[in-house]
Amino acid sequence: MANSIAAFTAVLPATAAVPAAARCEAFGSDFYEQGFRDFEPFHELSSWDAQRVRNNCRVQGEACFVVQIKDGKMYVAEEQAGFQSRNHLTMAMLLRVSAKFFPLPDAEFVVDTSDGFSRIEAPLFVIAKFPSSRGGILYPDFSSYAWPESECPSEPFGSHVWSVAYSKLLDTAPPWHQKTEQLFWRGAATSAYRKQLVPQISQLQGANVSVMRWIVGQAGQRQVVSSGEKTCVPIEEWCQHRFLANLPGNTMALALKYRLLCGSVVMTSPLMYHEWYYSQLKDGEHYVALDLSWSSAADALAQLRSERVKLAEGIGARAREWARTHLTDDAFDCYWLHLIRMASQHFPPPQLTPSSRPVEALLAASAAGASAAATAQERRSSLDVIIVIPARAGDEALMDHARNTWLGEVQDSKLSTRHFFVISLRDPDVDGLRRAEDLLVVDCEHGYRQLMQKMAVAYRILLDRFVVRFFIRADVDSVLPLQYLLPLLPHASAGQSLVRVPDVSGCGGSPGHAARWKMPAVGRLQCQIECAMDRGCHFFQVILLFVWHALPFVWGLSVLCFLETFWLLAFLRKTHPWNVGNPSEIQFQDFALFWVLTGAHLACHKHPLSAGPVVGEVFVVRWAWYTWVTCVLFSCVFTSSFSIKFPL
Repeated sequence: MANSIAAFTAVLPATAAVPAAARCEAFGSDFYEQGFRDFEPFHELSSWDAQRVRNNCRVQGEACFVVQIKDGKMYVAEEQAGFQSRNHLTMAMLLRVSAKFFPLPDAEFVVDTSDGFSRIEAPLFVIAKFPSSRGGILYPDFSSYAWPESECPSEPFGSHVWSVAYSKLLDTAPPWHQKTEQLFWRGAATSAYRKQLVPQISQLQGANVSVMRWIVGQAGQRQVVSSGEKTCVPIEEWCQHRFLANLPGNTMALALKYRLLCGSVVMTSPLMYHEWYYSQLKDGEHYVALDLSWSSAADALAQLRSERVKLAEGIGARAREWARTHLTDDAFDCYWLHLIRMASQHFPPPQLTPSSRPVEALLAASAAGASAAATAQERRSSLDVIIVIPARAGDEALMDHARNTWLGEVQDSKLSTRHFFVISLRDPDVDGLRRAEDLLVVDCEHGYRQLMQKMAVAYRILLDRFVVRFFIRADVDSVLPLQYLLPLLPHASAGQSLVRVPDVSGCGGSPGHAARWKMPAVGRLQCQIECAMDRGCHFFQVILLFVWHALPFVWGLSVLCFLETFWLLAFLRKTHPWNVGNPSEIQFQDFALFWVLTGAHLACHKHPLSAGPVVGEVFVVRWAWYTWVTCVLFSCVFTSSFSIKFPL
């Protein structure tokens, strides 16, 4: 691909230095009408909406990049690899625009190089879309610069550079009376629609219709296989036929612009997906529209071949003349200039980031033979630790507190760290959240039930942007002792911070052998983190198990202490009566003695969990003592107002 782009650039004709206004105003206001309509929903686009489009490019993970123009210089950021050489050919076209109309105004926008969208609401630059879509900004696609992968094996290299193909089609297309009566089409089986329709059309009288075979190869290299006269046909030979079929692929047919230049009648399926120039074409004037199933094709062909020959010749001539004046390099570049000016006027100004690279440098690296994957790998920053914190847009106060407290403790750490608050793009409060570098907005559903999906998307995005040694997952309202935790991570990964002891928790170790951290101050936290990375760990379930196992023991212990102490209290009352009132009343001093004796009994009692897990043991002891203290306080309050009658 790199050598291809360099070769394509070399064959581009030099353009005279003509002022942009004189060059572009000649096309008239109607030429730019589609661009004005596309930008209407996005006047005064907010910074947050612009950031959402960038985030969508990251989440999509393919076929897009961010264009930034600052002080006349063009940059590309956050490129996601696209199909074939689409990304870099689009960049090469933009570089030509920048050189032709220097200096361009400051602007930032996101370019998508996929086949297009049926529904889109975002201010994303796209190749094709449904005309009814509220969003999407159409632009001249990569094939308006070059399309090397579509070249036939018999064609000279560089034949599908647009300026080369444009000139050749105009120079070699025969006049109408020298064209055959055939209906011609060649293309790839890129959609189920084509696969179903091609056999049907091939049965029409005088049809020369078949599918070409493509192979997946290196980007920038021709990928069409020719195994006979019915497979790959050079594009200038298409013009030898009076009727050219236009069948949409996944979305539209990129080859429509070649067909318009032939001076033949283009017979097309409904143009459901539009490219940037479709709104300027008219049915019956520049092409003939058929129904989706082509059931009317036979009658239409019969009429065009008989009494309506002059009409057919006129349609082909008008299409050719329109394409000759509106599908030139200048036309593409002027339309791009119009879009860039609109983006500069309505979109937020560019904000260069560490991933921003001059487009010349990026294309030069490609020309030097660096693959797209290697280039992307070089741009990934390396970090020791990333702290990932799922949050809601309404948690802004908690996020500020975390930034100012425990997240700020890692500044002096020897490990390189970053943190990100992960927020759903569909959070109802996301539009009101102020922009920050540590916010990661992901395209997923909002809500607690979608937490796993949100985190999975976040981890994928972060792994695409960074080379990471450790992830730490935290809650927005938690406080992690990072000053203790971070230094242990490298040792923990090497197995140097664990002491393995027999246990039932399975925390971080093989079954029956738990991993115990040497530093008890953060032991439980460390154990949870170790367990979170160990699929065989049941730490959290075991903790819950301790609770249910501990409750019967605590209640049983309390009842035992109660019975034993009550018996002792009754014995003392009979042998040493100190209450001068009714001997059957238990007063405050009775409760005081009772709970003193119960506490002593509890403190000395040897319970069966003493040899069990430390976490469970601590839990049981603390729970029993909390119960005892609560009962004492309740007794004090209760006996201050009431006396209890109880026969002794």
